[in-house]
Amino acid sequence: MRNNKTITEVLRSLALFLIIFACFAGTLTSSVSFQATAETATARPSANGHLHVEGTQLVDENGEPAVLKGISTHGLTWYPDFIDEDLFLELSKQWDCNLIRMAAYSSEYVKGYSQQTMDVLFRGIDAAISADMYVIVDWHTMVDEDPNIILKQAEEFFSSVIERYGSCPNIIYECCNEPGGDWTVIKRYCAEIIPFIRRMDPDSLIIIGTANYCQDLYYPVLDPVAFDNVMYSAHFYTASHGKELREQIEKAIDKGLPVFISECGLSEASGDGGTDFISAAQWFTFVNENRLSYTIWSLSDKDETSAFFYPGTSAGEALDEKNVTPVGKWVRSLMRGNDPFSIIVD
Repeated sequence: MRNNKTITEVLRSLALFLIIFACFAGTLTSSVSFQATAETATARPSANGHLHVEGTQLVDENGEPAVLKGISTHGLTWYPDFIDEDLFLELSKQWDCNLIRMAAYSSEYVKGYSQQTMDVLFRGIDAAISADMYVIVDWHTMVDEDPNIILKQAEEFFSSVIERYGSCPNIIYECCNEPGGDWTVIKRYCAEIIPFIRRMDPDSLIIIGTANYCQDLYYPVLDPVAFDNVMYSAHFYTASHGKELREQIEKAIDKGLPVFISECGLSEASGDGGTDFISAAQWFTFVNENRLSYTIWSLSDKDETSAFFYPGTSAGEALDEKNVTPVGKWVRSLMRGNDPFSIIVD
């Protein structure tokens, strides 16, 4: 009787072990599968081609999930020296950056710097293409102006880009940055500018700015635009925004809204002030878990916290370690795929 009990106990223990092992193996397989998917999701135009939206996910021309992780320039006409082919190539290779956002301030374009804006923009697009990166053409409107007021200039701006680059797979259009007015105003603008862009580039991916500095996704969820292949921008700065905005973004995604973090930073919302690296780790863990694409502000040597390089740095010496700010070092580590909570900078 004792021997039979022992055998039964052994068999039960073995069965329990096999169950636990199977569960563990399943978890391990799932983890490996997720990591592999996350790695293959980082896209390059030469391999992944045109991007488009399926549901809430950005996908490549084969329908595979794609993630863009990149950098936003500051104003093109203010920091033109950083729109540099060699620098873009090094950012692509050394930082593993696959996206550049070209911030063309509409205010500068409208008040007489249209040619200067386009010259620098074209130089940047050419450099991004050479570096095998996607590039966001950002009509950088601000909240102090209704985008409908400068609709004709926006059409002129996008027309110039499309005439030169046609249906190039690298190009993504951000039809407005942080537009003025409520969602009804922005939606009215989109009803004009999106068909205008699509008539010339029908397969284009378009990012739409939202109200309140791109922090109000509530109304786009309730009343989205009547166009396919669009995403809605959300902006955050880690020293100013936290859990409440993350929850709003998550709810919007859960309700089917495709979200693109077209601008974010590690400073306060002004671009200056303090940094919050703990909040940054929380934010980019959230971004990675939700496979959100993003660009981080800013590729410049402006004397403010969010700049990647110290004042007086030239494009040719930008990546020298002594010239990279703490924010720049943190962003570089993030781009290289490090766990946000493991990143430590001086």
